[in-house]
Amino acid sequence: MTVGIIGTWYSAEILSHNEEQKGIFYYHTCVIIHITDETDIVTRSTTTADYSAEQRDYYLNHAKRLLPTSPGYRQLHQKPIPQYRYLKLVWDEMGKDLSYKLKYNETNQGLWISYQDQEGTISDLTYTQFSGTVQVVKAVQNHLVLTFCNRKVNGSFFSVIMTRRPNGLSEADITSNRNLLRRRGLSTSSIRKVCNSGSENIPISMIMLILSYALKHFI
Repeated sequence: MTVGIIGTWYSAEILSHNEEQKGIFYYHTCVIIHITDETDIVTRSTTTADYSAEQRDYYLNHAKRLLPTSPGYRQLHQKPIPQYRYLKLVWDEMGKDLSYKLKYNETNQGLWISYQDQEGTISDLTYTQFSGTVQVVKAVQNHLVLTFCNRKVNGSFFSVIMTRRPNGLSEADITSNRNLLRRRGLSTSSIRKVCNSGSENIPISMIMLILSYALKHFI
């Protein structure tokens, strides 16, 4: 599944599920997300990083001595050690970046787990480290929806709707993705629209004010 996710994505909307501030907010900035597979890099240096201490000790001291007919051998192979793949997700915004290190079990590819603190120029500012999961809500050819859930108390909880190119999603696509999040029980009442251009950056309230002024003075 992740093969089609690797690469560059442009955010269309960022939806906060904490509901700090309700409404639709338009930003001139663009959030670009780069996803790369780092499995080969990570596993070359930490081939047993995902084994528990007990599992490593068992393999190193006992596994080679067991015969296929022994109870210990059968017990060992009845409980396979999870196989992980590793991703790097880079959040790029206004010339600053933040790098997430994530891993997922190959039997559950839609749930990515943070396994290191974030690095980058954004983390140099006042930033609360993300320690939690990233859920792949939807992944199709032209768009991707991820939900970030921080395990820390009052931590960040938000979703990002992304596309392969700026302004690459229709309003129907965006509405469909919002409805998908609602069906999962997630609030969509606080929306940050990004990577837009032209009149799309003007809030609806401002457009109505301009139209009202025009009708009053020129018609």
